[in-house]
Amino acid sequence: MYKGELVIEDIVDLNSLEATDTIKCPYCGKGKIYVYSATGMVSNPCGVCGRIALWDFDHHTAYKANIRKFAS
Repeated sequence: MYKGELVIEDIVDLNSLEATDTIKCPYCGKGKIYVYSATGMVSNPCGVCGRIALWDFDHHTAYKANIRKFAS
C-alpha cells in the first residue's frame, strides 16, 4: 500500500447479515434503506428518485430534507 492511498481489502456480503428493518423513501415510497442494527442518522439520496432524505435508524423512519449548504 502506498502512502496516502486508501485501499479497502474487505468486502461485506450483505446477504450474510440479517436486516432488522427497511425504511422507505419519504418522497417516492419506492426507495429503501436496509437497517442492520444501525443507530443514528444519515443524509443520503434515495436510490430510486435521487432526492435527499434524512434516514433515522433509531426510529426507523425517513424525513424529507434540504441539501446542506457549506460556506467556504
